[in-house]
Amino acid sequence: MACDRKVRCTNEDGFFMEFRETGFDPFLLAGIDGIYDAKNAVYVSENSMIDGAVYQGSVSKYRNIVLHLKDISEGDYPENRDAINRLFKEKSVGTLIFQEGDADPRKIDYYVESLESDEKYMPRMHQISLICPDPFFYDITGSDESMASWISAFEFPFESTSEGFEFGYQSNEKIKTIQNDIAEDNIGVTITITCMGAVLNPSITHIETGDRISIGHSGKPFEISTGDVVVITTSTGNKHVTLTHNGVTSEVNHYLTEDSVFVQLMRGSNSFGFNADQGLNNLSISISYTFKYARA
Repeated sequence: MACDRKVRCTNEDGFFMEFRETGFDPFLLAGIDGIYDAKNAVYVSENSMIDGAVYQGSVSKYRNIVLHLKDISEGDYPENRDAINRLFKEKSVGTLIFQEGDADPRKIDYYVESLESDEKYMPRMHQISLICPDPFFYDITGSDESMASWISAFEFPFESTSEGFEFGYQSNEKIKTIQNDIAEDNIGVTITITCMGAVLNPSITHIETGDRISIGHSGKPFEISTGDVVVITTSTGNKHVTLTHNGVTSEVNHYLTEDSVFVQLMRGSNSFGFNADQGLNNLSISISYTFKYARA
């Protein structure tokens, strides 16, 4: 027996509707195209003196999702059509969440390309074409991993003793491994470095690839102090390093070493280690990310 599929669409105004293949009124999800596809544009160059062609590269194409909705109401066609028009405003942006059976739901952003509705016949059909410039599906919520962070040890109820009690302790974990079994390669992360004392020239290394991002060096030292927060973002189109000092945030990409690489998650194991020229134990580091998938 096939799993029930459901789609939830939310537009830029926060208005949403859910469509399912079974047991839903007034619309049934009669079909959905473009969910399981993964299309790539492969670029090659030909030379008259070489057999075949030379591979130059490839990129993922945008995604076109088409919803086929069946209006199963008995006469409320104008009201239902107005609801569809309200949800899928042409040229507007929205988010689609897709779930099949008990599988984890995944989301993708879209722009409305077109909306077509039958003028007569029962039941009436609506066809909505959605264009997704970013063709990847994403987990609904991201994940966070902590390294060398402060862990709370204070909880209620508690008893005060003559020896006192511990509010928290610092984890000495210097390596964190993130396992990526089925998601895509090249997934950007957000690395947040919080300073609890003086630190000089911090760095993060992706152990499997050997890639490292280093902020500061002997010729241009990067010094941070208690309360400072450094945020590194490594997603494609969003590669930045910022420093928040005394409540003021500024870009500090110019402190990166020439060999720095904006580390990303790859398929398989991803082990991250951190270091600093001084003040290593004054660092608290967290890594946040959201897995992306080539198809739902």
